[in-house]
Amino acid sequence: MNKSILLTCFGIFSNILFAQVGVQTANPLGNFHVDGKKDNPKTGNTVSLVQEQNDFIITKDAKVGTRNISPNQMLDVNGKTQVRDLSNLSSSSTNILYADDNGDLGFYTPTPHFAEAAYYMLKNLHTYSTSDLADYNLGNKIIVPIQSNEAVVNSLATTVLNNNIKINDAGYYFVGGAVNFFISSKTAEAKIHVASNIEVSSDNGTTWRAISGSKTLFVLYWNGLMNNSLLVPSVLTKLNKNEIIRVVFYRTKDSTNLVQGDPLSSLGITNGYGSPSYSISISKL
Repeated sequence: MNKSILLTCFGIFSNILFAQVGVQTANPLGNFHVDGKKDNPKTGNTVSLVQEQNDFIITKDAKVGTRNISPNQMLDVNGKTQVRDLSNLSSSSTNILYADDNGDLGFYTPTPHFAEAAYYMLKNLHTYSTSDLADYNLGNKIIVPIQSNEAVVNSLATTVLNNNIKINDAGYYFVGGAVNFFISSKTAEAKIHVASNIEVSSDNGTTWRAISGSKTLFVLYWNGLMNNSLLVPSVLTKLNKNEIIRVVFYRTKDSTNLVQGDPLSSLGITNGYGSPSYSISISKL
């Protein structure tokens, strides 16, 4: 008789130890399962998305799910969370908590973003040929000579060919520059009308479009060489991969296509008054 009672008690306790516990459900789907609105099916392993919105579960591997009966992490909350009474941490080793697209929380160390830029400049005198001088006086464009070894910064990995800078990655860029002229004229108090553009080509130099430019009037008060600087404003522009950039200047023309001002007798660019002979900066956003 006593043995029968002991065996019966042992069997009951064994069932309790190994049973799944359900609260407001006769069909628990985890070690501990609460059906808040008592709307789950009485049989089977399927619960609808609407039904599990009021469920709480602890699985056999100790994962906890709120409004979710199949938790993916140790704590899986399908909904907003709130932590009350947060205190300031004094530790110097605190980290920022991030969430990914799946809602998983964790620490993340962002990769430092360094500015991508290219900056070219020349500090020496460059004297243009007599044919270049003649072209300038006719109002034709004169190209600023840009060489690859004149790159001060080039984290954009741009390349230079035939005085043109090649862009290797599409995006939005700030582009600006300057030209420092070293010029003279045989005309007394010559008035020099000159403009400069930064131009871009999408067809390897067949056609060009200006993305920035400026015009000025230099007055040469003596017949000797004078140093004059012209700034080409920085602009924000979209550039495509493999487009090329150049800097040009030219004698301006009026509305009747006649050249303006007086001709030059010598033409060059040089450094002076703290300015390089030319500069062009290209920064990617």
